[in-house]
Amino acid sequence: MKRSGACSMKTVTLLVLVLLQSVFLIGLGGCTLFKSSDTSPTNIDRTLWRSGQQNVKIERQDTKSNGPNDHPIVLDPDQVKGALAALEVRLKPNARPIPVFTSQELETLGKQLSDGIAQAGPDQDVTFAVVGQRKALYGFAKERVMTTGRVFYREGKLNVIFGNMVENIGQYDGTSAKPLTTQNPVFQGSRTKPVSRSWALEAGTDMRFYAGADMVRSDWVVLDLASMAAHQALGMKPAKEEPAVVQGPTPVPVEQAPVAVQPAQPVQTVQPPKTSKTIEERLRILDELKRKKLITEQEYKAKRANILSDL
Repeated sequence: MKRSGACSMKTVTLLVLVLLQSVFLIGLGGCTLFKSSDTSPTNIDRTLWRSGQQNVKIERQDTKSNGPNDHPIVLDPDQVKGALAALEVRLKPNARPIPVFTSQELETLGKQLSDGIAQAGPDQDVTFAVVGQRKALYGFAKERVMTTGRVFYREGKLNVIFGNMVENIGQYDGTSAKPLTTQNPVFQGSRTKPVSRSWALEAGTDMRFYAGADMVRSDWVVLDLASMAAHQALGMKPAKEEPAVVQGPTPVPVEQAPVAVQPAQPVQTVQPPKTSKTIEERLRILDELKRKKLITEQEYKAKRANILSDL
């Protein structure tokens, strides 16, 4: 019995030695199985969401000349949705402005774009292609339209570069967006190559057009999310500015632009709409905005005086 027990102990010891040796060899020769690589979530291109022709992707920057983005960063989906909801466009010269996105498109993009920016790396953008329905033939019919763009967050601002803008896709194959890509080389929007277009975005106080070395890009908008949140919290809608671009397929040189983009107006110049909030609630919101440094001391004093004048 003692001999049998001794053999069992030797067998167990041998098995332990073999196991330790195997682990050591794996550590030397097979360490690549556990090593992190460049294919981490913030370094690879990938599709976050797809539905038919619609998609939201994380892609590498089309150029690094503008520097890295402030990614990854967590943005409130409702804040992204609200910023996009403020965008309007004139599809033809002298046409009335219409919202860039429908309510259904906003529901999709608010969440998907915020998710993308939270997962993208500093050298990556988030691109999108979204499809909606718009009225046609004086409201007697509907058409399917596509809007595409490139989105990134930098220096506290949300940048959106548009490619296609509310473009009718009814004549294209419903299973692929390739015909649109072929027609428009800047399908998702580009930092280096402005899209040829007949449309023009409307200017506003919480946004500006990107100004490069020698041109104003009316297909590239920079949105001030903090200012938009402040206006929304106070129940205020910013006054519209005159468009700062010229209709046409080419970018507008800064010195030839007929109207310059104006800076955001002070809060006291914006007339608030009728609101059901009590004076106490409005003062509480105002104090919170000041605490979060979303408004300046001058704006705080002016708006507080305006609220108290309603007593």
